[in-house]
Amino acid sequence: LIDHTLSKYYVRFLPLERRISITEKALQNDTTIGRYLPIPLQTNTSSLRYCPLCIKADREKYGEAYIHITHSIPYMTVCPIHASKLFDVEFIAHKINNTAFVPLEHCITNMDIINIAEDNINVCLARYIAEVFGAPLNLEDEVIIGNFLSNKLEDKYISPRGEQRYISHIWNDLQVFYSGLENLYTTQNRLATVYKCNSYNPYDILIISLFQKIKPCDLSSFNGTSEPKHIVLDNKVRSLYESGLSMNRIALMLGINHEVVRQILLGTYDEPKHACSSYKCTKWDWDSIDQRCCEEFPRRILEITTITKATVAEAFNLKDKSLRNLPRLNAMVQNYKVANRN
Repeated sequence: LIDHTLSKYYVRFLPLERRISITEKALQNDTTIGRYLPIPLQTNTSSLRYCPLCIKADREKYGEAYIHITHSIPYMTVCPIHASKLFDVEFIAHKINNTAFVPLEHCITNMDIINIAEDNINVCLARYIAEVFGAPLNLEDEVIIGNFLSNKLEDKYISPRGEQRYISHIWNDLQVFYSGLENLYTTQNRLATVYKCNSYNPYDILIISLFQKIKPCDLSSFNGTSEPKHIVLDNKVRSLYESGLSMNRIALMLGINHEVVRQILLGTYDEPKHACSSYKCTKWDWDSIDQRCCEEFPRRILEITTITKATVAEAFNLKDKSLRNLPRLNAMVQNYKVANRN
C-alpha cells in the first residue's frame, strides 16, 4: 500500500488524523477511501506513463518492462532518473466481459529518446517530487502544511508577524521561477488556499516547496514548526522582555520594528481584528445580545421608516444574517409589522 501505490503522494501533507485514518481504510479495502483523498480531477491526461530508457533497463534486468510508480505521479512529464521525456501508455479497448491485466510490453508504441537538459525546470521539479515521494511517510507528527510553508517564506513575502502573506508578490516571482514548466496548473487563488490551510493539493504544495527552496528531507519529515508565525513571534518577544532585554534590543535582535515589539507587549494584537458592535461580545453571546436589542427596540424602532430585516440590522449595527441568531428580536419585529399592518 505505502511503497507500491500513490498513497504517499496524496496522504503525506494531510493532518495526522486523516493520514492515519486513510491508511487504515485502505488496508481494510474501504471502497469509500476516494472521497477522503485530495485527488484533483484530471482531463485528457493518461494515468500511466513510461520512459524508453527505463524500458531498456527493465528488459536487461528483469526480462520485461513494468510500470514505474514515480512515472504515474500526476503531471509528471520527465523521468527523474534519466531526464528523458515520458510517454503515455496507450491501451486498446476491447469489448470483452472479463477484465485482464495487460502487460506493459503490449502497450509500448514509442521508443524515441528525448533527452532534456539537467538544469531544465521540468527535470528539477520531477526529481524534487520523486525525492519527496520516495521519503518515508510520516504517520507520527502533526503538521498544518499551510503554516509550515508560511513559516519558511522569505521576509519579503510575509509581514513581520506572519499574519499577512503577500500572495501577489509570491505568485509573480513563482511564475518567473517556473518559466518553461510544462504543467504549471497552480494559480494565484490556489496558492492562497494552500497558505490559508484550506487546501492539501500535493502538486501545489510541492510547487511551492521547491520555489521556497525547502529541502525534500525537511519537507517529508516536517522539519520545522507549523505553529502560526505570529504566535511564535509574540511568545518570543514576551520571553525576551521578561528576561530583561529592552524593546529596542529585542527589535534589533529579531529584525522587526520597535513599534511592533511595543504593540505585542501591550497586547494590541490579541484584540479582535474587527471591532465588534455594541451588541456583540468577543464570545458571541447571542442570548445577551438578543436581550439588549429587545430592551432598546421601542426606541430604535422609531428611527426606522421602513421595517425590513436590513433596516433593523442597520439600526442595531448588526449584519442582516445576525437576526437569525436573535429569536426574541426577530419576534418583536414580526409582531410590530403585523400590528402596523392591521
